[in-house]
Amino acid sequence: MMHLTNEVNRANRRRLGFTLIELLVVIAIIALLIGILLPALGAARGSARRLVCSSNERSLAQLQLLYAFDNKDFYAGPNTSGGELDDVYLDGRDALTIDDIVGDSSATTPTQVGDWISPILGDSVGLSENRPLRLAQILNDYACAEAVEATSLFGNESDFTDQVVADIFGRGVNGVSYLAPNTMMAYSSAANFPSVQFSGGRPVAYLSVTRMVFNNGALVAPQFEPRIDRVGGAAATKVMFADGLRIVSREGVTISVNADQGGLLNNFVGNNPVFEGSSAYGRVPEQYNGAGEAPFNQQASFRHSNGINAAYFDGHVSYMGQTEAYTDPRPWFPGGSVWNPSQYNGATQESIDFMESISSPRQDGSVIIN
Repeated sequence: MMHLTNEVNRANRRRLGFTLIELLVVIAIIALLIGILLPALGAARGSARRLVCSSNERSLAQLQLLYAFDNKDFYAGPNTSGGELDDVYLDGRDALTIDDIVGDSSATTPTQVGDWISPILGDSVGLSENRPLRLAQILNDYACAEAVEATSLFGNESDFTDQVVADIFGRGVNGVSYLAPNTMMAYSSAANFPSVQFSGGRPVAYLSVTRMVFNNGALVAPQFEPRIDRVGGAAATKVMFADGLRIVSREGVTISVNADQGGLLNNFVGNNPVFEGSSAYGRVPEQYNGAGEAPFNQQASFRHSNGINAAYFDGHVSYMGQTEAYTDPRPWFPGGSVWNPSQYNGATQESIDFMESISSPRQDGSVIIN
């Protein structure tokens, strides 16, 4: 009887434990469940970050509109904002110079050529009066939730001393989050811009008057000025700014700290996606002397599931997939711009095919963008 009892006890103990095969099966099931759930969790996290970015962009777009309402419809940008717009251009008084940007100034003074964020945001959130700190605040505190961290700085302005770089930027700084299309920032060749003034031998404000023929398929609308009432009849279809990062390559992400960067390309303004040479979005920027390198620039700019959030001139924000961004040029140019890729080269083939499919060209081969 004792022998039988011991056998029963041993059998019961075996039933209470796991065999090696059973343990492996359980581990395999857990691994399978993790494999199923992780993509879903990643997608949910990505959707949440895209929503946070969208909310951030909506706030900036509304502030840009408020700025324009207070400044005779001119929105902040390289040709228009200098802390107080009428101090720089409209009233003909002495303009600010690059020397007025570097170091300490005000919360609304642009940090460099093209900075449209400081003028619209500075007073409302109390940005620093110090330029390096203000730039770091913009890049970190008001960034896209999917922003990529910068790995290097470029430039040699006097206010970016070794100590400043160590104290402020040594703690880490995000790369650029948002870019305004330069096609919405320049004056057309026929626009009636106030006469350019000079101070101490320097051009006015942060950029001498920029009039550009863009090598991305079109000429900006005749008489265009960077004003809300000039972007086109359907402001809800015209991009004010969008996710984008200009200076990125296989070596990493670079932030320019120069105050006068020249032209209309900087930390805040860039070429639009229908230009193959766009340093932020282009697929062959190196062929156009671009600062970006594909595909690293695309990964940093199309950061929301291969797409971008875009803010429009009516204040709303919507998602734009990568294919759409390369295909339809109309959101990136003001109404009345002349589309003629045979004359203004560099446009993506998708955009050329798209415009041919929706419109009949004029005798000279051009199409007017609505």
